Amino acid sequence: MPGHLWQPTWDPEGLLSTIPALATVLFGAIAAAWIQGIQGGQVGTENRKETQRVPVRAFVIAALAAITMGKLWGVVFPINKNLWTSSFALFTAGMATLVLATCYWAIEMKNWRRLGQLFMPLGMNPLAIYVGSEIVGGKPLSWAQDRFFDSWFAQLGSAELGSLLWAVIYLCLWAAVAKSMYRRAVFIRL
Repeated sequence: MPGHLWQPTWDPEGLLSTIPALATVLFGAIAAAWIQGIQGGQVGTENRKETQRVPVRAFVIAALAAITMGKLWGVVFPINKNLWTSSFALFTAGMATLVLATCYWAIEMKNWRRLGQLFMPLGMNPLAIYVGSEIVGGKPLSWAQDRFFDSWFAQLGSAELGSLLWAVIYLCLWAAVAKSMYRRAVFIRL
């Protein structure tokens, strides 16, 4: 319906893109429930390292399967973030599961606890950081993007590299805000 779409001719938040977006949420919920079940079942076990290897192997297998299925399905139904296609949901769920497996391996199996501590401030206020970044990232930041991105970041060789660096710097800005909130014990919850 004209006047109600995000773009003049399409809207990424329609019914057909909501279903794969819900599937993405369910992938994450299933992974979280699985980890909680495994960790709950290994309390006090002598064979803790062996029980920790099981989810890492299974997560890697599941991740590779989802990535492969997403890529194969992408031949028929292209991977498209703006429309949040089902192939995009499968592919990104697989990539996220690979990252989860890596983090689980590093933090739980190798006991690299400091790695987890780096992300603790962001994880304690995720909605506040997300909403703040969306508000600031809109109109208030557009002047900075026009000035700095076009004159500095876009000149770094490729638009993709410039865009990545811009996103990393923006993430670091919000990580600093999250760390400040964390130090002051400010936690915004719903």
